[in-house]
Amino acid sequence: MSAGKPRTPLRSIQAKNYRSFVDVEVEFGSFSVLAGPNGSGKSNLLSVLQLVRDTARTDIPTAVDQHGGYEQLHRATGDAGPIELTIKAEVTENASSGAPDEYILTLDKDDAGIRRTEDFQYKRTAGRGRRLGFALEGVDAVKVQGNRSNKTSSLTLTDAASSGLGTFARINAH
Repeated sequence: MSAGKPRTPLRSIQAKNYRSFVDVEVEFGSFSVLAGPNGSGKSNLLSVLQLVRDTARTDIPTAVDQHGGYEQLHRATGDAGPIELTIKAEVTENASSGAPDEYILTLDKDDAGIRRTEDFQYKRTAGRGRRLGFALEGVDAVKVQGNRSNKTSSLTLTDAASSGLGTFARINAH
C-alpha cells in the first residue's frame, strides 16, 4: 500500500424502489459512519450490499428469496417501477475516483417471474481511454463501449438466473 491518501473502495450506493427507498444515493469517503434515528434506512442501505453480495454467491432468485422475496424488497407504493441498485466502487485494477467501477442491478417481476438486467462499466486499461461495459439480460451478454451497441460478446451465462456479477472475472477476461 502506498503512502498518501487512503483508498476508498466503495464510492456510492444508489437504491431506487428498494424497501423504504424511493431514490436514495449515499456517497462514501475514506471514513464513513451510518447514523440516524430508527426507521431512517440504515439497515436498508446495508441490505443493498448484502443482496448484491448474495446474488454473486448464489443466483438471482435464491438471493431474492433469502431476503424475503421480491414483494418484500420492492417498494410497495403505487406503480413504483423496478428495483434499481447502483454501486460505484474501485474494485478493478484500473478504477480510480474519477472513473470508478459501476454495477447496476435492475429487478422486476411479472407473471413469468423475476427479470433482471445487469450493467457493468469499468476501465480495462490504465490511463486515459474509454470505459468498457456489459449489459446482461437473461443468458446473453451485450458488449457496450461508449454508447450502447448491439454487438454480442462471446460470453453466455449458463443459466438465466445466474448473476453476471458472479462471473465478472470471466467477463473481464473476454
